[in-house]
Amino acid sequence: GRVASVTLNNRTAMENIVAHLAERGYRKLVHLAGQPDILDAQERARVFADAVGKDSRLTGIVVQGAWTQALAYSVVTEYLETHRQPPDAFVCFNDPIALGVMEALKERRIAVPEEVGVTGWDDIPFASYAGLTTVHLPMVEMGNEACRLLLAQLDAKRPMSSSALARMLEMPVRVRQTSAGA
Repeated sequence: GRVASVTLNNRTAMENIVAHLAERGYRKLVHLAGQPDILDAQERARVFADAVGKDSRLTGIVVQGAWTQALAYSVVTEYLETHRQPPDAFVCFNDPIALGVMEALKERRIAVPEEVGVTGWDDIPFASYAGLTTVHLPMVEMGNEACRLLLAQLDAKRPMSSSALARMLEMPVRVRQTSAGA
C-alpha cells in the first residue's frame, strides 16, 4: 500500500533565513553545509545557492566539512586564517555547528552580530539561551501530523491517495540576537 509521510519545507525556511540576513545588512554569506549524504543537507545547500543567486546584493559560498560543533570550530578557524576578511554571516546546517562557529569567532574577538552574523537550524533548547537565530524544527507538530495520518489510514474505507497521505510542514525562523544586524 501507500506510505504516509510528514516532511519539512527546507526551501521556504532557507529562503527566509537568507532574506532575513539580507534585510539586516549581511551581504557576504557562507553556508556551512551538513554531511553530503544527508538529503536535507543537499536540499538546503542547493536552496542557499539559489536564494543568494536571486539577490544581486548577496554573494555566498557553500563550505563542506563542518558537520559537528568541533569540526565547525576548526573549519571556521581555518577560514578566518586563510581569508583577509570574515564573511558577513555564517548560515549553519544545524545549531551545534552554529555554536562551534560562535566559539571560533569569540576566540578571535569577532563580535556577533555586529561584525559577523550566525544562524543555526533545529532550535535546540540551548539555542534560545545562546541568543541564536535559528530555524525551528516542529517536532511535536510532526508527531501529531504523523498520528493523524495513521489514524486517517486506519479509518479509511478504501486506500487513500498519495496526496492525502503526504504533509509538508513549515519551519519558522526564530530571530534572536546573533543576526541583529551588520
